[in-house]
Amino acid sequence: MRQTLIFTLLALAIATVVTALFAVTPNKTNEKPVLIPVTTSVEGFQCAACAAKLQTYLGKQKGVSDVKATVKPAQVTAMLDEKVMPAGKFVAAINGQKNAHGKLYTASFITYIDAEMCKGQQKMCEGCFTEIPKVLKGVKGVTDVTLDETGRIATIKLDPKVEVTTTVIAGALKKSKFNFIVSFTDPKPEKSASTGDTENGSGCGMGSGGSCPMNGESGGGCPMMSGN
Repeated sequence: MRQTLIFTLLALAIATVVTALFAVTPNKTNEKPVLIPVTTSVEGFQCAACAAKLQTYLGKQKGVSDVKATVKPAQVTAMLDEKVMPAGKFVAAINGQKNAHGKLYTASFITYIDAEMCKGQQKMCEGCFTEIPKVLKGVKGVTDVTLDETGRIATIKLDPKVEVTTTVIAGALKKSKFNFIVSFTDPKPEKSASTGDTENGSGCGMGSGGSCPMNGESGGGCPMMSGN
């Protein structure tokens, strides 16, 4: 009888401790993922169907949502859960796909940059032009950096073997001596972006009588988009 009482009290004590631990431990399964909006430029789009196929593929990847692929401009925007799909891995996923003529896409990560000292100016100052590539090339996994004519848009090539994140890129720029302001989607987007331009004959098969096969087979008659 006494032994039974001891075991009962011990079981109650263990149950109390376990309950207390669960009470103070947050339920991580209910936490919503932090989604980061990102933009990548893509070389290799030949028509709207190419963009649509890539968009469908990326939309099925874990950690990726709200994907939009456009031919003009030739880019992909998406929301990333970087615990599952880091920015570098997302770029690598694009580079692993082929267009309608069997050629691999080439994707680059786009970063939109500003600085307090250059706000309101059409172009970044000379110091910013020098500092931005220097800082970005110091980030592990960044292999090349190109700035547009304003210095505010950086096109970044990433090593597919290194899982670079937006946090790392933004952190490096913000910690620089110019304390750069960073965004990964265009803060001033175009009013409209389309997956093709049928009026000018640059959409799939327009003006050439050909077609852009969705199954990736070569031989489609899609005219190359200018600039791609």
